Amino acid sequence: MGKSRRKQRKELLGNRLDLEQLPAKPTPGRWRIRRSRWPGTLAGSLPFTDNQRRPFSPQLEKARGNTVTEIEWLACTDPTPMLDFLRGKASDRKLPLFSVACCRHIWNLMTDKRSRAAVELAERHADVPVSEQEIDVAWDESQDATADAENAAPDDDFTVYANHAAYSTIPNPLDLPAFYHARATAEYSWWAVSGKNRRERSWQCCLLREIVGDPFRPEPAEVSWLARNDATIPKVAQSIYEKRAFDRLPILADALQEAGCDDEEILAHCRQPGSHVRGCWAVDLVLGKE
Repeated sequence: MGKSRRKQRKELLGNRLDLEQLPAKPTPGRWRIRRSRWPGTLAGSLPFTDNQRRPFSPQLEKARGNTVTEIEWLACTDPTPMLDFLRGKASDRKLPLFSVACCRHIWNLMTDKRSRAAVELAERHADVPVSEQEIDVAWDESQDATADAENAAPDDDFTVYANHAAYSTIPNPLDLPAFYHARATAEYSWWAVSGKNRRERSWQCCLLREIVGDPFRPEPAEVSWLARNDATIPKVAQSIYEKRAFDRLPILADALQEAGCDDEEILAHCRQPGSHVRGCWAVDLVLGKE
């Protein structure tokens, strides 16, 4: 019986993470994604920790013991330490949805439908696992899209990096944890926006707080209000989630308050102006999603 395509790729790329060999930043047009010069890495392009200008080393990060305080979490303008802190803490659903939201923020730069399809598949996979065959197809096609973008416009770094961000959302042959995908997607989507726009990094921090909330504060112990009014609240939340109708969150807040919810943090978040995304911690709390 022949080997699966994923196993063949796994053998080709190797099972080790030799991340110390990575460059500070990949240069579009100088190498193809499929021809990685760095064996054992996620297509040869996992990013570095930008505060130290060196490749990311899991062993070193573990030895350093990455931690942040609650004050730092709420004020941080660089998502790198936040993601490091979430390693092993955030669920394998939350981090992929963060990656997807990063990509949707630069959606206009992903002009290739194969890249957009990869992001959409990653989003579906976060809630309902897709087949290995679908993942293999999306992985191949998104890498082809990136290689085509490099060949067609080698000087258009922004579009190339946007495509890199797209394929970084897909579960890969090395079966790396979601943490690595989130780090890679955050870096690439940052590079795709005006050559490292600091505002994009600040937005990514807000995005993490939108999805994870405040990890230093426990979830409310009393949620009996979810079952009141014939369980209307979860139904409203599910509709908002499925239709991306996050402009209706204030309505959810009113329904929560009427049902007896007195958690000011939940109510304030639902009424908070600005963009919300799939994975919003308040909606997930109502729906019982991790």
